[in-house]
Amino acid sequence: MRARADGKDLQESGFKLAPKDKPSRAARVRERKSRKRRRAAAAVVTVVALLLILGGALDLPYLNIARRGLTLVGERIWPSAGKRKSERPEYAFFTLPGTKSRVGKEVSVLLGIYGNNDRGSAEILYILLFSYATEEGKGEIYLIPEQLTAYDAAGERRQLRAVLSAQKGEELFRSTVENMSGSRVDYLVLCDFQKAVRILQGFRPPPVRIEEELDLRDPLGGEVDSLFAGQEIGDADRLLLYLLATDRSDVWEAYYTRLERLVRYLPELQRALAAFGEGPSVREFSEGGEGLRMVPDAGSPERNAAYLHSMLRALAEAGEGDVRCLGVPRVEVLNGCGVPELGKTVGEKLSELGIPVAGTTGNAKVVVNGEEVNDFGHQASEIVCRGGDRRFMAFARYLGVLLSIQNIREEAGSDTGLTVVSGKDLASRFLGVP
Repeated sequence: MRARADGKDLQESGFKLAPKDKPSRAARVRERKSRKRRRAAAAVVTVVALLLILGGALDLPYLNIARRGLTLVGERIWPSAGKRKSERPEYAFFTLPGTKSRVGKEVSVLLGIYGNNDRGSAEILYILLFSYATEEGKGEIYLIPEQLTAYDAAGERRQLRAVLSAQKGEELFRSTVENMSGSRVDYLVLCDFQKAVRILQGFRPPPVRIEEELDLRDPLGGEVDSLFAGQEIGDADRLLLYLLATDRSDVWEAYYTRLERLVRYLPELQRALAAFGEGPSVREFSEGGEGLRMVPDAGSPERNAAYLHSMLRALAEAGEGDVRCLGVPRVEVLNGCGVPELGKTVGEKLSELGIPVAGTTGNAKVVVNGEEVNDFGHQASEIVCRGGDRRFMAFARYLGVLLSIQNIREEAGSDTGLTVVSGKDLASRFLGVP
């Protein structure tokens, strides 16, 4: 006999089905709200996860928790790797005062040593940009000529040496150096010449033996101190004048001599700074408060002193050969359109703008059938940067702004430097040639 399993058959057999419960309206509302909360929670978790991933990848402040956590786990699992990372010093100036935000992979300090001239205006005597790679522990000192050109908000041309007397002079100084160096300036340090002498003296700098007769001239007062060959100078005032190359009268001879002396003296200075530690010069940073300014300000002379001291410690504790010294390149000018005297005219214009010029008599060349011939087909001028150095490329862009040249290109090779190929546009602008 066939079994009957449907509901009707069961009812006919005496069985009763329980009525199907229907959810109330309130229950349905609660279920919809619950689904919305689950979806919102899932969205929040997704956004937080993406932010943590992004923060860890880019090492962003406050968002790099995951990266730091993985680093701690890595140190537990691979202690040697953690030890190597922990050996990299953490200096105070890696974290900007005020915002407490950590700088990126490079931190840059712009130093200007100044004095008041006979007109009572502040005049910058010495400019350098100290850049430090926070992860590699390597540094770079970029010596910048104070005769380079800056343009203020009104479009007036000024030499860097005179920018502090301009409206918003500190901002102009900072932005101009950023443009010509290709680096963001994290700290601006302005130091009076006499204050710099006292700070340097506090470190008991190693002496320098003079190899030839020199006449060191005070750039502000004009007094001359004559030195003879074989004499040692260890007092900070004459040592600073020597490093400033005040014995050289020609502007560019003094600049490149300054660079040579810095390269020679830097290793000895690093050793002196490393050996001295927390010495009297640290107190010189904070005592008096006159003649020394740091931007951004840390809030007190003592805190500023800690930041400034950390900058010197980073310089001192960098490995031997891990701090390179660099200067701006001399610029070669070539005639690219055949107009007579164009190279000379462009070279004179560059000199007026404070640019070192290497030569102005050459013609642009091109190789045709294996033979080098003059290339006078340049309608638009161009700037060629050789060697791939990022500082030189930034300087090329700065030069392009000064000359209104838009065509700037890099050229591979072991040689480094900059070349301006003068075209018809510069001939029209400077010589009136159609």
